[in-house]
Amino acid sequence: MKRTWSLERRLTIWFTALTLALVSAIIVLSTFFVLGATAREFEAVAMEEIDELRAIFRDRALTREAMAEEAVVLTKSHPGVRVAWRIWDPETGVEWGRFGEAQQLPPLGERPNEPWVRLREVPFGSLEGADPEGPLWIGMYVDGRGRLFPLKKFAAIAGLMLLGAGLSALLAGALFGRKTARLLERVADRVQSSEPEADTWRAQENPP
Repeated sequence: MKRTWSLERRLTIWFTALTLALVSAIIVLSTFFVLGATAREFEAVAMEEIDELRAIFRDRALTREAMAEEAVVLTKSHPGVRVAWRIWDPETGVEWGRFGEAQQLPPLGERPNEPWVRLREVPFGSLEGADPEGPLWIGMYVDGRGRLFPLKKFAAIAGLMLLGAGLSALLAGALFGRKTARLLERVADRVQSSEPEADTWRAQENPP
């Protein structure tokens, strides 16, 4: 059975749809911002640790024992983030050493596909004590999947906000549509009831 046209129902639907569209746009933009900021944070962690290791071994002999000690310190300084790195000779492809959670490192030449994982590979320099002592590269691996809980919490809150906004918009739209429809109906009734009087008044004003 086809429903009869209803101004109240139309106003309710449009008000609810516009409110949900606005809230959804805000949530999507907020989520995009949060995800982008998180990805940039992991990228910054990788570069920060590389710069810190360069500064440490600028005036200190590079040994595997010293690097292993720094691996413990750096791992503890980033709770919830798994950090690992390798140092290798780019000419021969021979690794000088692996440190941190080295089992997480992909093979040389491969890149991680996970959005929450960053692998930054840059020149490390010619450092005293390294064997060989020529230019070495460092690859810093940062796995931030351990910090996904706040993002999941944000997604859950955003979903509840969208649901609450939808219910609130539906209720407000129904009230708004009902009041608006009744107001327009009263205006229409007054206009219709006043038309004969207006015609009579115009007829009386006409000259004989």
